[in-house]
Amino acid sequence: MQKQYKLYILDLDNIKITLSKLYEEFTEAEIVKLSENNIAIQYDYDKKDYKYVLEKMNKLDATQNIITASKFYTLLKYCISKEIFIESIRLSETFAEDNNRLEKCISKINYNKENRQEYMQMLLSELKWYNYDEGIDIKSMSFSIRMDSKPINVKFYVYDNGVVLLDEDEVCDKVFEVIKVLI
Repeated sequence: MQKQYKLYILDLDNIKITLSKLYEEFTEAEIVKLSENNIAIQYDYDKKDYKYVLEKMNKLDATQNIITASKFYTLLKYCISKEIFIESIRLSETFAEDNNRLEKCISKINYNKENRQEYMQMLLSELKWYNYDEGIDIKSMSFSIRMDSKPINVKFYVYDNGVVLLDEDEVCDKVFEVIKVLI
């Protein structure tokens, strides 16, 4: 079952008050603590949807964790180093024509073990010029991570607005270990 999360950064100066208010709005199961002041809030499309989370979090000393190009670049390098399967990289509409070139690079990385390092460098070089601190030209990345209970890879998605989608609950802990490189 797919799960959705929104990433937030809590203000360290008021963290105790913020956490107290946070637990009034959300259950412990809906909050994933990534670090002292970084969290992920689970939402759904029924009772606590995306807009609900935004409205509640807007009242707290917290900011959305927006995933800039430099953070995506860091995430990609980490996933490559851990041999996590790269599914896709999507650029903003302005650079949509570059998506095909990126897909070819990704395919070569995923399916060519012999020259993997060479193709990884090609992909990182392709993305290097998008990689400036506050750039928002990368819209999303998706990856597959191995389940422990079955020999299957499960997709997860990271979006520039700080949303993380998981295709299977079982990989939640593994995915959030990966997401920690963004904080």
